[in-house]
Order: sequence, then C-alpha cells, then structure tokens
Amino acid sequence: LRYGDIIFIGYVLCYILISVGVFNLIMGLFIDNVIATQAHRKQKELSDSAAHTEIAIKNVLLALVLQSKTMPVSPETQAEIASLESVFKDQAARTHAQFQILSDAGIEIGPEQFNVWLEDKYFLDVLETADIDAQNKMALFESIDADAGSYLSVDELFSGLMRLRGPVTKMDIIAIRMQVQFLVEKFTLRDGIRLPKRSTRAESFL
Repeated sequence: LRYGDIIFIGYVLCYILISVGVFNLIMGLFIDNVIATQAHRKQKELSDSAAHTEIAIKNVLLALVLQSKTMPVSPETQAEIASLESVFKDQAARTHAQFQILSDAGIEIGPEQFNVWLEDKYFLDVLETADIDAQNKMALFESIDADAGSYLSVDELFSGLMRLRGPVTKMDIIAIRMQVQFLVEKFTLRDGIRLPKRSTRAESFL
C-alpha cells in the first residue's frame, strides 16, 4: 500500500494519455476522410461543369475583346462574328464558332489589358464561378504566360484559365513532372548528353 497512490496516479495518467491518443487518431482519420471526400466531390463538380465553364469563359473573352479600345478587332472579323448570331440556334455551338473566328484573327492580349479586364465585374464573376483564384491579380497573367512572351493569344488565355480551375491535384503535379522530364531529355539529347538510367525502384517513388 506504500506505493498505491503512486501506482494509481500512474495508471490514471497512462489511461488518459492512451485515451487522448486513440481519440486523436480517430479524429485524424475522420478529418482525413472528410478532406478526401470533399476533394473528390470538388473534382467531380469541376468535371461536370467543365462544358458550362468553357462556354462562360469564351463568352466573356468574346465580349471583352470586342469591347476593347486598345486592341480593336477588324470590321470584317466583327461582321463575321455577328453573322453567326442568326446561323446557330444552339448557344454553345454559336459561342464555339465565334470564338474560333476570334482566335483565327490572331489577336494578342498583353498584361496591361488583362489587368484592366480584372477590374471588370462580369469577368471576375465568371472567374469566381469557374473556381479560378483571382486574388493575386499580378501573378495570374504570369502563371498563364508559360513561354514568358508577355503576350497571350485568346486561345492561350482560354486554355490557361481552364487549367487554373480548382485546387492543385496529384494529376497536376504528375503532369508537371512529366513535362519537366520531357524538357530535360529533349535538351540533353540535343546537346549529346546521356542521362543515367533510373532504377525501377527509384521511379516508383517519383
């Protein structure tokens, strides 16, 4: 009985620690499952809304380019785009055709013009609906301008905005890794450098 109080206190402390540890483990698994489920649901929503988002982005780009005073569209191109209003009854088909005409016109958008568009409520509403983060406006153009050419065609701008939808996924990381690997192999082959072959075990961790 001399050490009874000490043993009892130790037992209580161990019981509390084990209980808290098990509780934290269960909560961790639960939170991880909730996050994974939310991410899966988000990706499904993005996939299901891709067609609608594509039309919305093309529509807003058509409106912004045609209304722009700094990069006027030729009257012929404007007339050709307007003529399709009565040709297509389906809005999606009409938007695709009009956007293709605009793309073929070779119009380019610079960072100054793009920043002006980022003050347009219609454009910002479309970006928000498409789940495109436009908080860092200065970096948005740079993230789309992959070749650092300082100008984007309407096709490049549209494709870049579509790729910016939603959070970063494992697929995005793998795609970047594959692109970097392709570029490295391309330049090393051009310069006559032979890359050491990676082991299968090493590749499995990449």
